[in-house]
Amino acid sequence: MKHSEYNKLKFQLAVLKDIAVSYAGRTIDNIIQNIESRVKYIEDKEKEL
Repeated sequence: MKHSEYNKLKFQLAVLKDIAVSYAGRTIDNIIQNIESRVKYIEDKEKEL
C-alpha cells in the first residue's frame, strides 16, 4: 500500500468516526440527506452575499 493510500484511509476513518458521533443512531441514508441539506444551506447563504 502506498503511503498516500494509507493516509487517505486514515483520513476517511477519522471522518467516519466524527460522523458516527454526530449522527448516532441514524442510518447512512439519513446522514447523507442531512449533510446534503447542510451543504445546500451553506451554498444558498453564500449566494446571498
